[in-house]
Amino acid sequence: MLQVLLIRLTTLCILMSLCIASSYEEKTVYTQALLTVSYFKGGKKPDPTKVAGKYAKRSGKQQVEGVLYFSNTINWCDEKSAKKYKFPKEKWIALIPRQQTEPNKTCTLSLKLLTAKKMNASGVVVYNSIPGEVPAIEDDTRDVITVMIDREAGNELRKLVLDSSITDIKCKVTVGTHYVDRRWKVSRTSVLFVLVSFILLMCISLAWLVFYYVQRFRHIYRNDRKEKQLLSAAKKAISKLKTRGYQESPKEDLEESCAVCLECYKEGETLRILPCKHEFHKACIDPWLLNHRTCPMCKSNILKSLGVEMPENETNGSDDRYVRGFVPPSTTTIEASQSNNGEPSVVVVVHEQQQVPQAWAEPSIAQPSPDNRYSASSSSSDTDSDRSTVALVSFEQRV
Repeated sequence: MLQVLLIRLTTLCILMSLCIASSYEEKTVYTQALLTVSYFKGGKKPDPTKVAGKYAKRSGKQQVEGVLYFSNTINWCDEKSAKKYKFPKEKWIALIPRQQTEPNKTCTLSLKLLTAKKMNASGVVVYNSIPGEVPAIEDDTRDVITVMIDREAGNELRKLVLDSSITDIKCKVTVGTHYVDRRWKVSRTSVLFVLVSFILLMCISLAWLVFYYVQRFRHIYRNDRKEKQLLSAAKKAISKLKTRGYQESPKEDLEESCAVCLECYKEGETLRILPCKHEFHKACIDPWLLNHRTCPMCKSNILKSLGVEMPENETNGSDDRYVRGFVPPSTTTIEASQSNNGEPSVVVVVHEQQQVPQAWAEPSIAQPSPDNRYSASSSSSDTDSDRSTVALVSFEQRV
């Protein structure tokens, strides 16, 4: 039960630490830009051309529109030469090709965008001049709205601008969908804290489990060793007990019986005599003594009575009152007689001993009296150390 509770607490602590260490982060990957190009051709206005692109990472995300402008000869990296060209007076959007390798390393995309901004361009549409993916612009483009499109879309717009039959070509850029990357963000410091806490908790748990099982195995080993010692002592004590063959007495009207199996003794059966003078069938009492080591009737310990060495603090199978030196009441005298009116009366005399004497007294069996009285008496030491209280209980049983 404790192991299961410890495992559950460990799992709960790990989960709580992971929740603290990690956080849910939403990061905008890119924002879609929708380009709508309208124009007149032959005096008619055909359906507008629509192109999807992306806003530059560091560009402003807002709507912009104006005349779409493109020139093959303009040098966007030279502001002085760019001023020679006539740009639209109204709002206009520059269409600028981007080469993978610029002929002049000083002519960067940022410089081109800055030149377009100085020429009063409302926005810039950038496309690759060679096949490839949509160009990724990492330069700072916060000063001008910058949109990136692929090569095919860029060439299509370039053809529209250069077509002499097309007039009044305008481009409108609107903000599309924001594409967000949702992921878990984990702090390195928090991960280190969780890792150290987990290792520490596992070490404590392992140490506790080792301590628990060591104590458990020691307890089991100690109990097994004690049981073996008690079993060996019981066998040794049983080997010292005397036995006798049972002989029926014609003078006895009451049948004697074994207190273990509750069967009457039969002629020739082997009886085991305990130190307390109680007798039982040998086959009945021996297994009992191996497990309990006490008399079934008076609970006297045969190991103590016979002086057999016992393990320390041995109380298994014996009454604690014997260990403290107290013996329960025992009936020492039973007399049966007849009253004046012919009805039987019984007198029971009970001796209650306060201390266990150093040597177990052997009670003597009184011989039956001529007037058909049966008595059984036990003698005790008359020394000052033996204290006894005699209680007289008498009753008459009418039949």
